[in-house]
Amino acid sequence: MRDIITTVYKFNELSEEAQQKALEKLSYINVDFDWWNNVYAYAENIGVKIEGFDLDRGSYCKIKCLNLVSSIINAIIRDHGVMCETYKTAMKHKTIVNDANLEYDADYEGDPEISYNMEQAEKAFLHDLSEDYRIMLQREYEYLTSKDAIIETIEANEYEFTIEGKLS
Repeated sequence: MRDIITTVYKFNELSEEAQQKALEKLSYINVDFDWWNNVYAYAENIGVKIEGFDLDRGSYCKIKCLNLVSSIINAIIRDHGVMCETYKTAMKHKTIVNDANLEYDADYEGDPEISYNMEQAEKAFLHDLSEDYRIMLQREYEYLTSKDAIIETIEANEYEFTIEGKLS
């Protein structure tokens, strides 16, 4: 039997080169699980289900309404802050969607033009909203894979490393 004694270091005790190696090895530490769950829950709170997304070359976010579009707009205005892109999108489309719905409710007697106007207004809103959520997901991913976020995770979990920057 033999004992091997290894000295371990906190991240900030490592040399700059060892820190860089540690960051490279742990570059995906914050995204190796369902990191998007918070954004999905945020969407569901206003009546939208995110059915999928791609942040690579395809770059999209597919959403589905769980409620009426007018209800989603009202929930966003009520629950999201004025600085939030979803709030700005809701305010941009609120009048157009409401006017299309009012016209549909008041004058619809099988008139395809009125139906088309309502569908187009809702489609435009959902397109812009899905883009807001794609950007939100992109920014979340970029933050979680940033040097600052990785270091935050390392320090919060009190990880220790060998002198070379390997996780002990």
